[in-house]
Amino acid sequence: MRHALSSKFVIVENTDPSGHLYEIPHVGKAAECVIGFLQEDGKGATWMFEDTFARNKHWQKFVYPAGGIEMAVNQAAAWAEDFVKQFGAFQQRVLPWMKPTRTP
Repeated sequence: MRHALSSKFVIVENTDPSGHLYEIPHVGKAAECVIGFLQEDGKGATWMFEDTFARNKHWQKFVYPAGGIEMAVNQAAAWAEDFVKQFGAFQQRVLPWMKPTRTP
């Protein structure tokens, strides 16, 4: 959790079971970390997150063909960078304390 909270975003490899089923609710839901999930086509560690992808804009799944994980990592990182940028702009537009102060 400490590493996730000190990171701009998290990338999870979700092809094989690794115990991450326990950590994801803490990192993704409680801490609201931006997460890119990588999953080899036709495989998957769990179906438990499938409905969550539709409910959480800060989670995105990237399915890659066998041997194509490098491209999926690049796509996930690009998506996460863009999401963080767009969300930051949204916060500046709608949150009063995020708006620049004007000096007389």
